[in-house]
Parts: sequence; structure tokens; C-alpha cells
Amino acid sequence: MKKNIFILIILIIALLVIGYLFVFLTMKQDALKEKQEELSKSFGVKIQDYPYQSDFPAGYFYTVLKPNMTYDEVHSIVRGYESVYNCYGTDELYYYFNKDANNALRFALYYDEQGHFVEMQGEDPNSRTLSLGSGCSVGLLGK
Repeated sequence: MKKNIFILIILIIALLVIGYLFVFLTMKQDALKEKQEELSKSFGVKIQDYPYQSDFPAGYFYTVLKPNMTYDEVHSIVRGYESVYNCYGTDELYYYFNKDANNALRFALYYDEQGHFVEMQGEDPNSRTLSLGSGCSVGLLGK
């Protein structure tokens, strides 16, 4: 009898923890979607019109940024970020929706030596590949 009560208590605790985690993760996802919707409105676009909708604004930027754009042209498009770092004189690392590397949507923009946009590299949130090196400092390139 005591063994059954103990097992029942453990099962109830496990169900409560699982329920809490589910609610917490759902709320976190909803908060991100709200921030993405607000950002899309500030750009005057609809998220569903661009690829990688769950990673908005990455898909939007992949679509609208073109090779050979200048710093100023790119910076007039890429806005609304939490923080940005310039690295090695040719790279920018953007953080969206959070300043913490583990929770932010991050991507890098690469420029040539003349300051013209070359390409964008996104990042899988489950496999962080972009990093801040000693050659990075806060702020945009060309400023």
C-alpha cells in the first residue's frame, strides 16, 4: 500500500513537471512569434511571404539583401536587432530578440574589403556555429 502511494506521488510530480515544461515552452514560443510579428509590421511585410518563417527575419533578409550592396544600403534594411558586433573589418554578427547567444536568433553578414555585401550566413539554434572572437566589437561596420 505504501509503495503504491509512493509511486502515485512520483507519477503526479512527474506529470506536473512535464505539464510545466510544456506550458513554459509554449509561452516562450508564443512570445517569440509576437516579437517576430511586431518586427514584420515595422518592416511593412508579412512573415508568410518569405522563406524560413520560423526564423523571421532571416528569410526576409536572404530575399532582399543583394551582393554588392554598401554598408548603408544593408543597414537601412537590417534593423530591429538587439545587438550587433563587427568582426575582423568584414563581418557583422546580428542578435535578434535576445542579447544572449543561446537564446537569440543570430546570423552573420559578410562584406568584401571594399565594404560591399557578399553573403549572409544563418545559424541552426541547436548547433551554434557563429562565435564572437577577439577581433569583434560592439557596433556596425562603417560607422
